[in-house]
Amino acid sequence: MKAILPDQTVIYYDTIGEGMPLVLLHGNFQNSKVFKDQVSYFSKSYKVITIDSRGHGESTFGHKKLTISLLSSDISFLLHQLVHEPFVIIGFSDGANIALKLAIENSENIAAMVLISPNVDIDGIHKSFYNFAQIGYYLLHFLNFITPFRKMRNILYLILSNPDISLDELEKIHQPVLLLSGTKDIIKRQHIELIASHMPFSQLTWISNAPHMLLKSRSNELNKLINDFIKLKPSGVEPSGFVTSKL
Repeated sequence: MKAILPDQTVIYYDTIGEGMPLVLLHGNFQNSKVFKDQVSYFSKSYKVITIDSRGHGESTFGHKKLTISLLSSDISFLLHQLVHEPFVIIGFSDGANIALKLAIENSENIAAMVLISPNVDIDGIHKSFYNFAQIGYYLLHFLNFITPFRKMRNILYLILSNPDISLDELEKIHQPVLLLSGTKDIIKRQHIELIASHMPFSQLTWISNAPHMLLKSRSNELNKLINDFIKLKPSGVEPSGFVTSKL
């Protein structure tokens, strides 16, 4: 299915299953198909909504430079058309950053969030991965006249630019939040802990020896953690940012 944004950008999405809506937001250089294991698991009990972000998958670029704020406003517009009841967001990587923006700027109907490996600052990314992305970005500059490479460079820019999310803004998020990250993630451990500590109703769980792409490498464990969190509906979590570790 597709939706047309006010600037004529086309956003593709899909829905499967019945029940409370779960909105799945993918990461950089991905599309909604990355959630194949999650869609199969959760669509048995929930209404799963998958979305290809602007410039990703089947969705078009439009004419604007990609930023987390822009992608968040796109998702917000679409969800206002699709969902009129409380829903849960499951965001991975850049999708988690988009989810944070949504909760900060328009938290209406967001019942809870699951954030897998978010970052609110480029300093939160391990230097080796950041440098690799930076080299790719500058090399693509010489191919900028070729449309596919220009689009690739535009997407890569999302990794190299700050998501424009402050720690003070995180403190305004009062939905229950489950943060998940692998102990071998590209996002620094102390950065994930910093994010968790600034959200009043957050729970942080580490997945032992898991890399960034734990959606696939540890999908069974990941899906169970998410499902347990959703079922508990931890709206009564004490405002302290409690942490659980799985090392």
